[in-house]
Amino acid sequence: MKRFVIVGMFILIFSLPSTVLADGLDVHSEAKETRAGNYPESPALSGKTAMDVVPYSYGRVISQGLAIYQNPGDATPVRWYTSAGTWVSIRDQQVVSDQVWYLVDRGGWTPASAVEIGKLSEFHGVQVVPGLPMPFGFVIADPLNVRAAPGVSDDNPPIGELARYTAVPILEETEAHDGTWFRIGENQWVSARHVRRIAPVARPRQIGPDERWIEVNLKEQTLKAYEGSQMVYATLISSGLPRWQTITGLFRIWIKIKHRKMSGGSLENGDYYYLADVPWTMYFKDGYGLHAAYWHDDFGRPKSHGCVNLSPLDVYLLCQWSMPDLGPDKSTLLSSPENPGTWVFVHAGTQTEVLDLVTTAEEEPSWEHSSVTRTTPRETSRRLYWAWPAL
Repeated sequence: MKRFVIVGMFILIFSLPSTVLADGLDVHSEAKETRAGNYPESPALSGKTAMDVVPYSYGRVISQGLAIYQNPGDATPVRWYTSAGTWVSIRDQQVVSDQVWYLVDRGGWTPASAVEIGKLSEFHGVQVVPGLPMPFGFVIADPLNVRAAPGVSDDNPPIGELARYTAVPILEETEAHDGTWFRIGENQWVSARHVRRIAPVARPRQIGPDERWIEVNLKEQTLKAYEGSQMVYATLISSGLPRWQTITGLFRIWIKIKHRKMSGGSLENGDYYYLADVPWTMYFKDGYGLHAAYWHDDFGRPKSHGCVNLSPLDVYLLCQWSMPDLGPDKSTLLSSPENPGTWVFVHAGTQTEVLDLVTTAEEEPSWEHSSVTRTTPRETSRRLYWAWPAL
């Protein structure tokens, strides 16, 4: 079976009209294959890995309970925590008597054998530049079969496959006996069930023509960033599971936090979680926020307790791009009239449903967050710490 050549997250099968993109890459005529570059990386992420944008390494507790010791090598723990749903951040490590110990966020040391170091997702979205083929999509299956015609059948076997997170153009859409199919090249079709579609939506009327805003599409599990009516970035997300659906509506980011623990649920209900030092959180409605997810690499599918999960690289980029401007010397910052939060538009449907979800002018959100007592950042942060672990 042929496996299409992948360069990073870009595939070499595109057939596009002739044009020259902003980065100078020549896209040849429709009858010819074109090199990647049609879905460029944001310059802000150039050369960066996920470890470059998170404060610590992280590990999942795999022992039966997390024992915390005052010093590495001690015989008796000073505290015990449940291991269920627990991730810790690793601040330091030492070797004592040939045994590795980790200093973790819970205020002490634990044997390295109790923790499995997590692997951060290196996925990130694409910069949207003039001339980019639209719509396009991200593959979420691993791998995804490519066929010469729509529909799975014995006489239409796979002719190739695509890796997860590959970006592909959507040149045509049609229905087959087993659902919707996208054409991504000449005689190259993939099942739409395994592709998350990227297409622009209209700018809500409350958002000014030059303002930056973020659109979250819960149906497609995608996020797009705009400047006015121009899409500038697109990526995948993981929103709330059916039990903890992500809220919809038009909001503003009201606080940014560089990193802080999130916890919630209960052991009795089997949904307890403890996630240390979650990076780059941008809350837009009470405890609903955008933040990095270091504990999974399955973007494009609902996974959370209500928040919008992003890869570390994606949320880092968005946090630098959006308002309020956190700056290099602050760990927490509330929005204000002088430093207002970027708009966040969350919806779950078609363009018609999107327009229905836009609030009226009389209901326009303001920086005065109605459900939060406006206190000092320290006091507000404490309230988040205890009450709003939307994950």
